[in-house]
Formats: sequence, C-alpha cells, structure tokens
Amino acid sequence: MYKAKERGPGEVETFDVEMRTRALKRLEIEHDLHRAVERDELRLHWQPIVDLDSGDIVAAEALLR
Repeated sequence: MYKAKERGPGEVETFDVEMRTRALKRLEIEHDLHRAVERDELRLHWQPIVDLDSGDIVAAEALLR
C-alpha cells in the first residue's frame, strides 16, 4: 500500500515473494524484541561522545544491548 501511495494516484503495486519475505522478517524481529523485553534481556548502556581536541564529553548516546 505504501509503495503504491509513493508512486502516486492510480498506481498499483503487486505483493510479491520478496515483499512477503521482508514482512515476515520484520515480524520475526518484532517478536524477538518483545520476547527480550519480557525476559529482561536488554540492558541500557551510556556511551560518552568525546571532543577529540579538548577531551571533553560533549554528549552521550544510549545503546540498548
């Protein structure tokens, strides 16, 4: 649907094997993430972003592992 909308009014997009494969892979990843949350398998880590010239920490990014 989204591909057809991107192409403009009156356009058609055929659902093919590749689209099905990508959709199933997305569902599998989503399911695995939900299961990881339920099992408390994810940990949050903070990683500093350092200015290499001054050595100062200028920001941080959150990494979920």
